[in-house]
Amino acid sequence: MTRFSALLICCCAVTTFAAAPTAQVTPQANIAGSKQQFDSLQAAIDAAPEGATIEISEGRFDERVTITKSLTLVGAGFDSTILGPTEEAQLAISGRWEELASRVDSITRNLGQLQPR
Repeated sequence: MTRFSALLICCCAVTTFAAAPTAQVTPQANIAGSKQQFDSLQAAIDAAPEGATIEISEGRFDERVTITKSLTLVGAGFDSTILGPTEEAQLAISGRWEELASRVDSITRNLGQLQPR
């Protein structure tokens, strides 16, 4: 594991617990200087040449990435670009089913309050 990979993992762990962006956005990544947009961070990483900078939009990338070359990743801010699973996915992964059920119930109640009557 390279030093950058270890740093990225640490940053991902920290940003995973940051507040999600308020707007629902489809996150995208692009290689600086390129017009091609990627819906997957891994696709941008794979397409980028050694030493490239990948610009990551606001939103949540719920994926695992593998970096095997020197790259710079630049996000839209620690509270805007989130690399990692949602809180609900984290609860499911850790087997905390009662907390997950409570969270889903809360979300469902909140959605019910938003529907026109």
